[in-house]
Amino acid sequence: MTDETPTDESKLPEEQKLCFSSDDISVELVRKPDCLIDLKIKTTPGFIKPLYDKGIKAVAKGVSFPGFRKGKAPIKIIVEKYPKQIEAEAKELISQRAFVEASRLTKVSLVSDTKVGCSWTNTLDEALQEGAQITYQYETYPTIPDVEIEKYPLKKVEKESIDEEKVKKRMEEMQQFFGTPQEVEDRPVKLGDDVILTISDLEVEPAKPIIASQRFHVAEERMSRWMYEAVLGMTKGEAKETTSQPDEALSAEEKAKFPPKKVRVTVENIRFTLPHPLDNDLAQKMGCEDLATFKKLVKRTLENRAKETVQDNYRSQLTDFLKSHLAFDLPNTPMHQEVHSRFTELAKNQDFLKQFREKSEEEQKSAFEAIKKEARQALRLFYFSHQVLSDHNIKVTPEEIEKEATPWAQLQKATQENLKEQHAIALSKISLRKALDILIEKILSQMDNEG
Repeated sequence: MTDETPTDESKLPEEQKLCFSSDDISVELVRKPDCLIDLKIKTTPGFIKPLYDKGIKAVAKGVSFPGFRKGKAPIKIIVEKYPKQIEAEAKELISQRAFVEASRLTKVSLVSDTKVGCSWTNTLDEALQEGAQITYQYETYPTIPDVEIEKYPLKKVEKESIDEEKVKKRMEEMQQFFGTPQEVEDRPVKLGDDVILTISDLEVEPAKPIIASQRFHVAEERMSRWMYEAVLGMTKGEAKETTSQPDEALSAEEKAKFPPKKVRVTVENIRFTLPHPLDNDLAQKMGCEDLATFKKLVKRTLENRAKETVQDNYRSQLTDFLKSHLAFDLPNTPMHQEVHSRFTELAKNQDFLKQFREKSEEEQKSAFEAIKKEARQALRLFYFSHQVLSDHNIKVTPEEIEKEATPWAQLQKATQENLKEQHAIALSKISLRKALDILIEKILSQMDNEG
């Protein structure tokens, strides 16, 4: 991605005033920072009279007078006896109807899970004579600026070549998967074994398991380097103290989340798998008619995975670019919810909580600002991706959300509340992925046209 100068946060839109009108109301809309809307409405007397009468009838239905059935007392008596109740009911009806009519005129939507502030400038008696004057304040969705994304070329990524050796290796992995496990009692762990490990945190009292009875395949590409070096040569039942280390491939930000830690590694079991013969029976276990069909399936799967790896690289490039270049106002309520959600999730990690509490006040403030920055970037990507999908008339289906969320739900045995949260996360992920793919296609097409 080219090194363009990020958009300056200080140059976000200032207040904007717009006016709208219909036969019954006139509206002055003022857009303020943080996606706040001030809405001033002036209605005609004719707009509120039917709603005032409706308010009287609503109050009348709930009261009784001697000599009259409930709800059948004369209106004149109701008005004399219950002026405050009538005023409250009528104002509520008028305020609701006026807001709906103003929203229809302005086409400015209310952000979900936010409240609408409402105040009257004049009294109900004055409104009946000259029309109601009502002011509303609420949060709306952000206005997404145009981003000429096609102008920013991606760094070309070459797709991995899938040769016979890679197909063979993948088929060997399937032979291992469907092979016959053998318990190992008389020798130490060696390359190619499967081990059952429990890893305990020694920096707390008493030591607390981080990983309990989990299976690992002993191979450099399948384990963290420190773990691989620790378990080689260990025997069944043996425990060893060592220090966990973040993988070198991780980013600096990811490494910070997994600092070195004193741990105890216990080998509970060692198994060696006798590979399944490379035959038609193995092919049929994979849903293929014969070995030749199985080989074609493996190659096609690896080709698709290679293409997806390239696409993931492009998505990562474009996401990084958007994070640093998208700048538009965000509503406070979703922003606060996002920050709270992120901090709550981080605080579930006792190491994070311990380190956070040990920080100075200035360091805590800095850490919290970093969380707010991540939240701001995530929300902007969320709103931006939804705008892209809307512009291209593309929707995310319930089936797609369910498919994305189900693996997590099964793994975590999710509650109904957790599942609802995961569906929201799944919607965000799918929306962003689809939006990025639309933009990537445009960018690559533009790059191809320019040669």
